[in-house]
Amino acid sequence: MWKYVHLQFWFARCKNYRKHRRREIYVSIFSCVTALRVCSRDVWPDGGEFGASDISPEEEFMALREVFFADLPREYNTSSGWVGGGSAGG
Repeated sequence: MWKYVHLQFWFARCKNYRKHRRREIYVSIFSCVTALRVCSRDVWPDGGEFGASDISPEEEFMALREVFFADLPREYNTSSGWVGGGSAGG
């Protein structure tokens, strides 16, 4: 009986730890990507490919969200082009 309760507690702790750790990893990735984007704007200010230099944090988040959720192709076939979803390349 106690062994079963102990295992349930252990599984619950592991699940919470994984959820917490996943959140930390996402925040870390997002902050690295944001920093890379800001540095890219400093290096290549012409053209605005990396957004405006005076962009607000909310606009930065929405721009990065658009990049992360872009509909990308699955594979490229040399004879017929992009295949399997997405509209890139063509």
